[in-house]
Amino acid sequence: MTDTGRGLPARANLGLQLVALVAAITLRAVRPGAVTEFLLVTVVGPLLALVPAVLAVAALRFRRLPAQLAVPFVVCAVALVAAAALAPDVADGVRWVPVFDLLGVHPQRIIRMDIVGRVLAAGYVLAVTWTTVAFLRMRRSTR
Repeated sequence: MTDTGRGLPARANLGLQLVALVAAITLRAVRPGAVTEFLLVTVVGPLLALVPAVLAVAALRFRRLPAQLAVPFVVCAVALVAAAALAPDVADGVRWVPVFDLLGVHPQRIIRMDIVGRVLAAGYVLAVTWTTVAFLRMRRSTR
């Protein structure tokens, strides 16, 4: 095990990733629609959501994650929850945004949330890529 002396505890990071995953699943499962169903029936959606948690398990060999690895992990967790909360969904011709639905806010028109959802989803994919690259570099440098 490697201990850098500073940084995010690896166990706390794993907890963060699992909480983010559960929060994202919960947000989308409250009232699943076409977008959520599409993500579930493709292999890519579930795998992409699980990558940070799997990497966090692999990162347990480090006691603490240095900033160059901790930051991408935290960005991944935030991006996953943000995308799950703010990307709109649709069922039976009715559109909603999960976080608005949970808060009881029902705007007449969901203004530009499709674009927000796409940007957040793209941000999540970039965060997963960044985290994967950072993890592989860290693993390589500690061998």
